[in-house]
Amino acid sequence: MEKPPQKRASRFVRPKAPKRMVLTKRDKEVIRTVNDFRTLTQDQISRLLFPSTQTTQRRLKRLWQHGFLRRDVLPVASTSAMTMQMVYAVDKIGATLLESEYGYTQEQLRLSSKTHFDQRFLAHTLGLANVRIAVQSACKTLGFQLRRWSDEKMLKADYDRVPVKNKLIAVLPDAYFVVRQPNGDDLLFFVEYDTGSERLKFLAQKLRAYWVYFQSTKCETRYGTSRIRVLTIVEGSNSPTQKRVNNLVKLTKPLETVSWFWFATANILSGNIFTDSVWLRPDRETPIPLVSPAKR
Repeated sequence: MEKPPQKRASRFVRPKAPKRMVLTKRDKEVIRTVNDFRTLTQDQISRLLFPSTQTTQRRLKRLWQHGFLRRDVLPVASTSAMTMQMVYAVDKIGATLLESEYGYTQEQLRLSSKTHFDQRFLAHTLGLANVRIAVQSACKTLGFQLRRWSDEKMLKADYDRVPVKNKLIAVLPDAYFVVRQPNGDDLLFFVEYDTGSERLKFLAQKLRAYWVYFQSTKCETRYGTSRIRVLTIVEGSNSPTQKRVNNLVKLTKPLETVSWFWFATANILSGNIFTDSVWLRPDRETPIPLVSPAKR
């Protein structure tokens, strides 16, 4: 008699008795990386840690089945149809491993009690992950050292407020990072990742808050300098996206000091984020690199 066809394993319900696995050093690095980024897609994890897509799929499946990672799906619109992409975050067993083997504190763990990821949160967090990956890649190419990356959750623990039009506005970027150049100089950056869901008026208020902040003593007290560049990256690559970037550039033109503010579309993430001439600035007519060759 022919054997009945085996039922395909569910992609969303863990098996009660998953196949045995040996946790490797790279598996642990996957768990650490996913936790530190908050959430990552399968493609992002593959770019960061694996040589092939098949290997990525196989190890992530095992880590999910054994409770080290949780996963959900992210609908992705393409030119032909709607597709699904797997996204991952740390789960309870993974968090326990990070505590026991690496000394992570509760504040460092990115556990979530929600059953499913919020789609708006995912779009923003995964976009920031792409920025961070682009920064890491560019640092490797240029011999820079990524000395610090703090996301909004870390920054929320302690931040400043400044007065803007009789209101106190939080100076709370989506991310803050520091890179050290081969010549020993540090470059400091705030990141604003714009998915297009916020009104331009709201973003203009945030940019003005930065302007006030840099001229106050608060910035130097907290960061040791006011020479921090604000990188605003707008998600997308079409004409409306570029128009939104251009409008943001115009919004910062009236500010007295304009070299703080840099703008670009997410297209920059496919190249070298530091040296490609893709950044717009209110005081320049054409795109320029973030770091000029003469200053490296």
